[in-house]
Amino acid sequence: LYQGAPSTNYGSEVSIAVGVDSQGTASVGLVKFISSDLATIPSSATIDSAYLVLTRGISEGSVQGKAWMASYNWSENSITWNTAGGTGSYSGIVTATLTGQQGSTCTINVTTAVRLWHSNAVNNDGFVIGAISPTTAGNSVLFYTKEALSSWRPKLQINYTVPSSAVYDNFANALDAGTGSGFTANTSN
Repeated sequence: LYQGAPSTNYGSEVSIAVGVDSQGTASVGLVKFISSDLATIPSSATIDSAYLVLTRGISEGSVQGKAWMASYNWSENSITWNTAGGTGSYSGIVTATLTGQQGSTCTINVTTAVRLWHSNAVNNDGFVIGAISPTTAGNSVLFYTKEALSSWRPKLQINYTVPSSAVYDNFANALDAGTGSGFTANTSN
């Protein structure tokens, strides 16, 4: 979502920008993992940890960033700055420093959000990725999207525990989201 072109959709871009560009214009990114992929985790499972892993593209500067749970349903092919109401509506906050060289990863702990999604306490509307500081011109970070090379795509790494009495014959299928979204799951029992 880019304030400088508020009616433009960037859903097919290979990267998302977070921060303030050299012209002083703000941008935020949206990342979402398909709910049906998360449904492959057994309902009896306990979510031990979950991490959003973003791979950094070519950027200007670095920012202190944040990830919020988006609290509105959105479509990758139609969302714009205007339709999201600017930075969008969101709840909760997870803070991370979004720094590093091109190709380096930024890992954000999103355990609370994934636990809420898994328990169906809130809808999975993905994450809004934005900047806390600096908010001065020329400090933005690019992260690759699902349109990038598979090794650079956003990933949601979930570790969970299944009760020892549970048996799941199709667990191997749960590891492949089949969407290019980078969903991975690890289990222990």
